[in-house]
Amino acid sequence: MKISDHIETLKLRTSNGVIYPTLLLDGDHLILVDAGFPGQTGQFETALAEAGFASEQLTGIVITHQDIDHIGCAAELSGLAPNAAIMAHTTEVPYIDGSKTPVKLAALESRYDELDGTMKALCDNMRRGFAKCHVKIGRPLNDGDVLPYCGGIEIIHSPGHTPGHICLFIRGAGVLIAGDALNITDGQLTGANPVHTLDCELALQSEARLRSYPCKQVICYHGGVLKLTEN
Repeated sequence: MKISDHIETLKLRTSNGVIYPTLLLDGDHLILVDAGFPGQTGQFETALAEAGFASEQLTGIVITHQDIDHIGCAAELSGLAPNAAIMAHTTEVPYIDGSKTPVKLAALESRYDELDGTMKALCDNMRRGFAKCHVKIGRPLNDGDVLPYCGGIEIIHSPGHTPGHICLFIRGAGVLIAGDALNITDGQLTGANPVHTLDCELALQSEARLRSYPCKQVICYHGGVLKLTEN
């Protein structure tokens, strides 16, 4: 779905719904925000082709946070586009490159013996999945950094869902790419899903900060695009 001349969302189906990675276009620069689940590289190639591009044209991949549905195809896509810079918040880097165990997996592992069979299977699947998804971050990002594309892309550190979660505010278009820090519920903008959020109090603080931005549209990874008519 084309949001503006510089912004387009991709719609990828998963086993339990739909995700909305985002493409940012500026001249020769083609940046993907978030990289889906493991095993979705083919879907990315198809979606990119439908948008008029090839994976090899990617010049950057921004990962909003360490969860497996956001990092899943980053390594494979970077293999197809070896010159693409992989970017994530400084805090998330060791969890994405494999230096540390992702925080939600670590939480399950810490009480593994207490888990029921279903949760143990989930933990085991997460462990295997993350092991295949490690990717080196070429450019760590920090709060307030501005990528010089699309009229300026401001990096907003929005912790809570994970410690180093980031959102991207495309200043020229007034569009916020919210990752999992915001969701859309019954046509209304809502905060991070508490079931999947590491620190709900911190997430609420991040939500309040995000709502202060002059957004015309918000792209939520699990909800799609919401136009904010009041802006």
